[in-house]
Amino acid sequence: MEELGIQFFNFCTVNTDSGSFKPITLYAIETKKSNFILVTYTEAENENNPFTYVDYLMLIDLNGKIYSKNLMGPSLVVNNTWTPQQSITSNANNVQGFLYYTPILSDFSDIYTHYNLTQWIINDDGTLSNVAATISALQVPPSIVSTIDGGYMFIYPITTTSQDPYTSQSGIYAVYYGYGSNILRDPVILYETIMQLDISTLNCVISYSEVGQICLITIQPNSTDPNPAPIFIKINYLSGGSVFNVNHIEATLPTIIGISELNSPDFLIQPLPFGGYFYSVNQQTNINDDQSPYDTWGYVLDDNGNFIQWNLSYPTQINSNEITQVLKNNTLVMAQPIVGQN
Repeated sequence: MEELGIQFFNFCTVNTDSGSFKPITLYAIETKKSNFILVTYTEAENENNPFTYVDYLMLIDLNGKIYSKNLMGPSLVVNNTWTPQQSITSNANNVQGFLYYTPILSDFSDIYTHYNLTQWIINDDGTLSNVAATISALQVPPSIVSTIDGGYMFIYPITTTSQDPYTSQSGIYAVYYGYGSNILRDPVILYETIMQLDISTLNCVISYSEVGQICLITIQPNSTDPNPAPIFIKINYLSGGSVFNVNHIEATLPTIIGISELNSPDFLIQPLPFGGYFYSVNQQTNINDDQSPYDTWGYVLDDNGNFIQWNLSYPTQINSNEITQVLKNNTLVMAQPIVGQN
């Protein structure tokens, strides 16, 4: 990355009270002209003073040629600790670019976190143009998904405690942000229940085998089992937030994995664009080492609850960040462990 002029501290994991963050992130993005990579990173006038840190966005091609660099603003500092949290969501229409998203500090004294949202397009010469900008306020960090009509949906869970047995205790809500607009719509309800649910993850995508969008909810069960498998609920909804189907996904794991022999494994599920899901069980190879790679057992779970084995070994190793990504053509990409480096 020296050729790109990115300072070394971007390659170090930043540990904070609110979690661990990686300053530099890469996003594949397509245009009519070519395929590019968007890189988020930070520059510092004084590396010992986080208040001199500023966030940048760089566009490069697959050969590393730099097309543009954009200053995005001051980097997030919380309690005098640098907390990098830049992210990008590609638009469903590659002509309409992408959404840039990052939390910001403010003087607001309420329960909400405020986020800077900017929409960008990539010009023919590789420069970036801003087409919309606004600030949103949400109670919890959302899952962001592009919508078929070119907008974006911010989807987030809320769990409350109420003595009223008929009041919603858990729910999934969505806020729509149209392309080129500076206004967010009011929240809509995707799912509500009077039960208190431990919602661990949301995974929302455009469906290419069904109508509209899919949002997959992962719920941790209240179980005495030391390694309980999560419960999955699938929500089908339209771009505007209208829900037309909610159902439970059956996922009984094959006995080949030997779940009882693992120590606090991670269960990950990702909707596949053309139907079904990629389901994996991940366990650190060395549970006493935070930087240890993971052993992973991967399957395709079809819409009938059947597990289809992959032709890789069981387990296969992936890197310490458990990085897997499903591309638009149903190709699974996994980051392998880094070896031979100190």
